[in-house]
Amino acid sequence: MIRYFLLAALFVLAGCATVRPIDNLELGPAASRYLEISPIRSGIASSNLLRVGLSGFNTSITTKQVRYRFAWLDGSGFELPGLSARWQYASLQAKESFSLEMIAPTPKASDYKIYLFDAK
Repeated sequence: MIRYFLLAALFVLAGCATVRPIDNLELGPAASRYLEISPIRSGIASSNLLRVGLSGFNTSITTKQVRYRFAWLDGSGFELPGLSARWQYASLQAKESFSLEMIAPTPKASDYKIYLFDAK
């Protein structure tokens, strides 16, 4: 119980940024074999836009190509259309950390879902 109180206090001290478990992430089966993902960070950027960040580590001994997208959801859980929901590609260097970050295209976005898959 004390651990949860200390964790809650840490979030209050950190300001409006929060750390969420990985339930907002869909990690593809191939990518899950070589990626270690940290908890997702989220907060509010300028103009009251949702900002989300994902960090991880490529455990493979080779460079990996991944595809990802951030889907932005409205208050009812429906996906908002827009260019930010398109698939993007990244090259993750062997045995190195990586970071992906995105800002919602509209203040209507109140939640998100991140999709991260191997590019093949």
